[in-house]
Amino acid sequence: MSKAAPTTLPPGPRLPSAVQAALLYRHGSRFLAACQRRYGSAFTLRIVSIGTLVYLADPADIETVFAGDPSVFHAGEANSILSGLLGDTSLLVIDASACGLNTAEQGLSIASQIAAKVPT
Repeated sequence: MSKAAPTTLPPGPRLPSAVQAALLYRHGSRFLAACQRRYGSAFTLRIVSIGTLVYLADPADIETVFAGDPSVFHAGEANSILSGLLGDTSLLVIDASACGLNTAEQGLSIASQIAAKVPT
């Protein structure tokens, strides 16, 4: 059995996960803005019934994730909770390897889907 390197997550609130969930659901953008002011452009939230989330606000960090190795940045597992809402074939739910796209192509596809839905 191989040992994985320990993962260090960005800092975040030390509040219980139920309290973080209540703040996120009740005060969404204000809670996220307060966390960003306190912890910077990357921070970790622990939300009851969802799990651990890492919030990225810096476009360079987001680009790194979309261009990164799919074996490291496999969002399909984390986003599986969205499959009931988005469907099993949504690009936000499946990993790049499952749909035959590399991560950069997947990011561009997601961006084009979002752009198509934004009214001009």
